[in-house]
Amino acid sequence: ANNQTGLVAAGALQARTPTFSQASGTYTGPLTVTVTSVSGGTIYYTTDGSTPTESSSSISNGGTVTISSSATLKAIASQTDNLDSAVMSVAYTIN
Repeated sequence: ANNQTGLVAAGALQARTPTFSQASGTYTGPLTVTVTSVSGGTIYYTTDGSTPTESSSSISNGGTVTISSSATLKAIASQTDNLDSAVMSVAYTIN
């Protein structure tokens, strides 16, 4: 979805906010986080605390992100003809 231009089809829905397989918390080693939203969409994410955009790293629905040091994982979902989702944010502490 390209909502940068402000031109979105009338009645467009917002893509579903991504969910993460691991909750915020402290973990003892590297984490593999599965990110889920909507099939056919693209999930854009960051691990530096910045807000993800369509130029951020991307994975498909059900893809994984490896967190090997303390990080804040943020993700949005993008789906054709829909508005980008709200941002999901989770903080992980790796000891």
